[in-house]
Parts: sequence; C-alpha cells; structure tokens
Amino acid sequence: MTSTTLPSQHGSKRVPYIDGIRGYLIFSMTMAHVSAVWGQSLLSKVTHKTFSVFYTGEGFMFISGMMIGIVFSKTYVSTSLANTFSVSLRRGLKILRYYIAVYFLSALPLVFVELDAESQLYYLFRQTDPLSIESFGLFLGAIYRPLMFDILYLYVVFISLSPLIIHLVKRQKLVWLVVCSFFLWTTVQYGLTGKFIEKVAATVGFERLYLLGSFDTMAWQFVFVLGAIVGIKLYDDASCFVRLGVWLRKNMMALLFGVCVAFAVYKILVEIGVISIKDQIFSSYLNLGFMTLLNFSAFAGFVFCVLSAGADDLNGPGLKCKQILERLLNSNFLTVMGRNTLQTYSVSVIVVYWLAFMSFYTQINGYVSNTLVAVLVLAVVYASGRIQDRRMGRSISKP
Repeated sequence: MTSTTLPSQHGSKRVPYIDGIRGYLIFSMTMAHVSAVWGQSLLSKVTHKTFSVFYTGEGFMFISGMMIGIVFSKTYVSTSLANTFSVSLRRGLKILRYYIAVYFLSALPLVFVELDAESQLYYLFRQTDPLSIESFGLFLGAIYRPLMFDILYLYVVFISLSPLIIHLVKRQKLVWLVVCSFFLWTTVQYGLTGKFIEKVAATVGFERLYLLGSFDTMAWQFVFVLGAIVGIKLYDDASCFVRLGVWLRKNMMALLFGVCVAFAVYKILVEIGVISIKDQIFSSYLNLGFMTLLNFSAFAGFVFCVLSAGADDLNGPGLKCKQILERLLNSNFLTVMGRNTLQTYSVSVIVVYWLAFMSFYTQINGYVSNTLVAVLVLAVVYASGRIQDRRMGRSISKP
C-alpha cells in the first residue's frame, strides 16, 4: 500500500496506511503497558510519547470512528437504519465476547494463587478480586473495569451506537451532533461527571477511584464522534480530503509542525525533570483535556499533510520524512498487527497481566533484560496477528 490515493467514491478502496497506523498504535500501547508493569526499556523510548502529551487512546478512538463511519455508511445507504443497527450490535457483541474472555484470561493466574496486595496484579485489578461474583457482576454492568480494559469497553458502546451518528449526519444534523458531543466533553472537563461517579460508588459500596474505568465515556466519545464524521464524509466524497490536504500543506503545515515542536520541548523538559507536573499531563490525557487534544490534532494533521502529499509537494526534509513514514507504515510487522487489532490488542493486555503476575516472583530487572522482555511480548502479539491472518486466509506478505 504505497499509494497515497485516498479511497474513491463510496469507499471502494481501503484507506492508505490505515493498517500500519493501527499497528503502530498497538506497538506504542503495548510498550507503555509493559514498561508500567515490568520496567522501562529501549523500545518504550522510541514512540511519540517521548515528545507529546497525548498517548494512544486518542488514535484508537479516532481511527475506529473513521472506519466505522466508512463501513456503516455503506450499510446505511444500501439498506436501512434498522439493518445498520443490527450490524453494529452484532459487531458490539463480538467485541463484548473478547472483552469478557480477556477479563478471565487476565485473571487466570489467580486461579492458582491468591491476589497479593504487594503484586502488580493487585494494582491492575484496582485492588479488587476479579474472580468474586460481585466484581464480575459489576464488570458486566460496566461499573467495574480493571486497568487497560477501557478501550474494549468503549468500543462496545460506541460501535453499537454509531448508526445513530450516521443517521444524524445524513439527516443534516451535523452541527447539533458536534454541539451535543462537545457539551458532553465539557461536562468531564468541569468535573460534573465526577459527582455521578461518587453517587454510584456510594450505592455499590466501592471506592470512587475503582469504578467506571480510567477513560471517562463522556470525554472519549468526542474523539470517536469526530472520527466517525470524517469517515462518513470520506465515504461520501473522498476528493474533498485531497483538497483538504492541499490546503493544509499550503496554509497550515508550518503551524502544525510548530505546535508539535512546542509540545515536544515541553515534554522533554518534563522527562528530564526541569518541569515536575507529569501527573497533571496524565490526568489531562485520561480526561482528554484541551492541551491533549490540541497536541493530538496538530500531530495527526501534520502526519496527514506528509502522507497525503505527492513527491512534488514536499521539499527535501519533508520528502525524507514521508519516505521514512511510508517504510514504517507499510512494514509487515505493523500491518499484520494493525489489520487484526481486536486480536492483537486483546493478546497484548492478557500478556501484560501475566507479566505483572510474573514480576512479583522474579528479580530480573534492568534496561537490557527489560528490552528483551518487551521484544518477546511484541513477538507474541505479532504472532497472534499472523495466526488470525491464516485463519482468515489472508496473505501475510506486505500490502
């Protein structure tokens, strides 16, 4: 997939680079999770997180919304809203099955040992025994979510409801959709949803911090909705995005790059200890704060400018950047993981939970050994994508 041509009218072609981008997000997320439970490694430093205040969830949500907007638009236009809901609910149920399976497989070590308060698993399961009937009931009720389970849960909710987004856009209600979505996002920024969570916690007798996950649904729907709108418009008329790329490169590319550089300098100062507000950055990420969204938007916009450009549209450094990005995003390693994200994401979470269990019983630690562990985890995640490719009868060669 070396062409930068966008999908033709009504989505007859696959979006360029999409598998490679999703594969990179799997890689970046996995390395962050491995580092959190096992220790920092060389691979954890070679992602965009070293130079940004956004992480990977934003990319997952936006791209998922965009792809759902493209795929479900075709179903909506060719059939009906009711049939589109039927398709979306089936997809949501499939992800729900993975969600439950990942829960039990992540908790599998606890079948053989007790949950120790000093172990990483105790932290990952939010200081709660996941095998208790009460915990599993709250898990099914979407009240209790262990760490790293938010994205799968949000997929179930957003994908199941996405036909409503398509219906509103097709019915010329785009402005109202964006306004309502933005309003829900602001309720999180001003702490209004926190009061609701406190009431739920008091009702079920749990600590507030252990409930309703790390990603607030009302905040993260905003990125998914924006992605879905892009996907719907891309399905309707891909040529408008070609024109958008031309306009951005002409008028905004330098500004987008400058914003990215400013955030990179800021994040490096945080990393080396000159500025000590790292917790605030993470808190802003979990709630999708304004600065997080600004950094993500600038980064995504700049990458779009580069990848959508032809050889004659960029100067020397820009052309070199495009060539490097193309080589990475078209690599077999990233594309295999990216076209099987449900499997590779699920496997990555399970393996990280098992690593957390093992870390309590081993003294192996160090930069080199941590890097070897990270490579092993990536190999397992990649292998799961290859297995899924073979199950589906897909070629495992480069796209």
